[in-house]
Amino acid sequence: MFDSHRDANGNEIPIAAMDDTHLINTVKLRCRQITQALASCATISDPAQAALYGIKARSPEEAGSEARKIAVKLYPYLSEALLRGGVPQAECAAAIRNALGRSGAFAVTIPALESQESF
Repeated sequence: MFDSHRDANGNEIPIAAMDDTHLINTVKLRCRQITQALASCATISDPAQAALYGIKARSPEEAGSEARKIAVKLYPYLSEALLRGGVPQAECAAAIRNALGRSGAFAVTIPALESQESF
């Protein structure tokens, strides 16, 4: 939104000045990078053979951390798509939903904290 976007040629433009197609394509690119980061958390059946070929699978923590860094960089682009509404909003929302495998609230159970204090 208020941030700048650097294109492949090194030119900087405000995200708000990007045309719809460029905005959507940038979001889709970053979403593919998220998908790739999460997929890099592969199970290696033979670690010795993987080492021989220079294949290094990331731990779930490393893959998640990389995906999170990419997702955080997406926030200004997603904010701009939200402001514009219509096609940019719908396409960008679908791309990030797909990349993160989400369509609703993230289901997590957090154990209750045992505390004497009441808030």
